[in-house]
Amino acid sequence: AILMNGFRIQINTRYCKTEVLRNGMIRRAIKKDIPGLDRLLYQVNQVHADIRPDLFISGKKKYTDEELKEILGREDTPVFVYTDEEDEVLGYAFLVVENTFGANNFRDDKMIYIDDICVDEKARGRHVASELCAYVRNWAAKEGYDRLTLNVWTGNDPAVAFYDHMGFKPLKTVMEMKLYSFYGWEKADCFALTDTYPQIRTPLDLYDALADCWDAQTCAPRMRGGWNKENRTLGQCSITAFLAQDIFGGEVRGILRPGGNYHCYNVVGERVFDLTSEQFGDEVLDYTDNPLQERAVHFAKEEKRLRYEELKRRLAQWCKGER
Repeated sequence: AILMNGFRIQINTRYCKTEVLRNGMIRRAIKKDIPGLDRLLYQVNQVHADIRPDLFISGKKKYTDEELKEILGREDTPVFVYTDEEDEVLGYAFLVVENTFGANNFRDDKMIYIDDICVDEKARGRHVASELCAYVRNWAAKEGYDRLTLNVWTGNDPAVAFYDHMGFKPLKTVMEMKLYSFYGWEKADCFALTDTYPQIRTPLDLYDALADCWDAQTCAPRMRGGWNKENRTLGQCSITAFLAQDIFGGEVRGILRPGGNYHCYNVVGERVFDLTSEQFGDEVLDYTDNPLQERAVHFAKEEKRLRYEELKRRLAQWCKGER
């Protein structure tokens, strides 16, 4: 395609209708675009992983190449790409045709759901997103659709501002309540007393972070043979409880176990919580009238002190997005 002095022109090709813009052109995606789509899919997934590392896996992408081939071949999942003069993909819009025809409690409505929009990070600031979004809007209106819808993750403030600028209005709010299995999680609502770990506000935040930090190296040596990702709290009790005490204050208490060792947990005011209780499965522990645990006694064991320091280091890394 040739740019015509910055004027928009329409070109009919064997693949699709193409709109040429000042900085590039927009057309339907085809199979040869998959490498470019892949590159951007990795980028947008990283944006989401930075916002919600508890849900998204860094270094992954939403669709496999086989799934992309299927999507590109369907009429109800159109994909548009914004390309430069070298036909390199600079942005995309994944769309899904939806309707409420036949629903008992909805009026008939024909919609386009914008499943994903992404602009290559190297092309940002060139109005690629606004031109791509405007193209989708105009195309959908011409095709007879009633509305565009999309979802934005809480925390993605630049995207919210962009869509607001483009004329999108709030439609509904999706809310969540994350559920946990460790003892006392329902009332573990005390707040951090330090800003050493800025992402950690409550014990629930700490659990989420440590879930990415615990491993066999931080597990007590005598239990390492049984540690695995499905039993990630195994052998982590004392170093975890003292780290929680660093952040939330309160006391560390211990439940005497067979063999003479103590299982450590936290007491902050009237709140009792045990971040590593899941290692005991269905066993019911008694959290009443247990003795105080002193870090000087526990950390007299050099290997335990080193594991505690390692867990602290990893938590600091996690708060910086480095894990």
